[in-house]
Order: sequence, then C-alpha cells, then structure tokens
Amino acid sequence: MAIAVTNKKVLSNEGYGITINQMIQLFINPELKKRKKSRFKAALIELFDYQDNIVRIDNEFKCEFELMKPILKKTDVGKPKNYKLEDLKDISWHEKSTDPNSAKILLIKWNKDWWIIDYDFRYNKQIAKKLSNRSEEFLSLVELAYKNKYELYKNPLIELLWASAELVIDSKLFLIPTKQRSKKHSDKKERLNKLASPDKNSIFSQEFLVLFNYLTKSRKAARYCTKKIKTYPKGCDLKSFLRESVRIIKDEIPYEN
Repeated sequence: MAIAVTNKKVLSNEGYGITINQMIQLFINPELKKRKKSRFKAALIELFDYQDNIVRIDNEFKCEFELMKPILKKTDVGKPKNYKLEDLKDISWHEKSTDPNSAKILLIKWNKDWWIIDYDFRYNKQIAKKLSNRSEEFLSLVELAYKNKYELYKNPLIELLWASAELVIDSKLFLIPTKQRSKKHSDKKERLNKLASPDKNSIFSQEFLVLFNYLTKSRKAARYCTKKIKTYPKGCDLKSFLRESVRIIKDEIPYEN
C-alpha cells in the first residue's frame, strides 16, 4: 500500500521523510550524478543480494494506478491526464516490468507538497514461492497418509515432514538479503533458532521451532533405523501428531500477497 508523505516531513527529516531522504542519498543521488542530472520526478529502485542494484528514473518504468472511483472516459484513452492525490486509492510499480526476485522501493514527487512512497523489502520472492510450493507438495502426501493407513508409513512421514519444514525455512530465509547462503542443514537450523522468538513479529514461530527441532532429532532414527523414534509430544498419538504438524508447517509457509 502506497504512503503519501508531506514535503514538510521530507524537509524536516521526520517520519517517512527520513526514509525518503535515505533512499535519495543512498540510491538516487549517485544515479543522478552518474547521468549528470540534478532532478527527478519518480524513481524505482530494485535491490538484489546476488547482483548490482537497478535504479530507474522517471519514464524508464511503469506505474499502476488504482482510483477511488472510475473517472476515466473512453475518450481519455491514450491521452495524458492529471489526477489529484485524493483521486488515488493506491499506486505501485508494474510487476511484469520488474525482476520478480528483487526488493523494490518506489518514490514519486507528486507535487510541491506531497511525496508518495511504496516498498516491498522481500527479496527472491519467486524463488521463495517455488520452495513454498514444493513444501506443500510434501505436506499433501502426509495429509493423504494420515487419512488412510498412516501406521504403515510413520517413518517416511517423519522424513517428509522434516523435508517440508526445511523447505519452509529455505523459503523464508530467501526473502532476507544475505551475502552468502549456506546449504548445510546445521547452518539453517542455527539461523532458525536465532530468528524464532515469542514475539508476534518473529520470522519463525516458537511452535515451528519446537517441531523442527523434534523432527531433526527423529528423522535419523526414522530414516536410518539407528534407534526407535522417541515418543510423540505428551498426550499426542501418531495421527494427531501428523495432523498438528501439518497445521504448524502450513501456518509458517510465506504465501505471497
């Protein structure tokens, strides 16, 4: 959702004015200097963790407008038209003209009194979505099993739940920028333990952390027959454990808006 910010806030460096000034200083001014320009009306910044950032200025990108009410006529098609800020319900970048794996910041100098800012700081959304979809595929098999003869498949189901949970961890970690991504299971588990907290805004929930740690301990026994799988959580039989595990993992999948 785009945010309207008064130019007074930008000049006094308050509230979202601080964010706008930081984006101008960090990304837009260096780009303007490179192009030997001094002004801009709009800019779209695409941020990556695996390549150089991209800064588009003015007519180098497309925007999408959502109006409060239909005020266009058929005769307006193809013609330039001015809108008042109060006519707009929302404004954002045109997704198809941007990289699906970039984080994005949109800045528009609407007029002398107002700025518009919109942003999405999730990196690698396309990659994360693929990982989320694969996690759901694994979960669908677990659901199919616990509705049928689940007792026959308890060991492979533990492995499927663990794999599904780790794919969720991968998908969420891909949304966060980093210089280097590790493929080691131990490194992913370490990051999970650091990022999970009782805070409602935590990236991972506490119940997901507890479940993943349990599955990590149990999968070796389930897969390699090293020892008998430990008892399921207190008061929980196999079927209810499978059903509850699917719920917890599904709740953690970062569906794309």
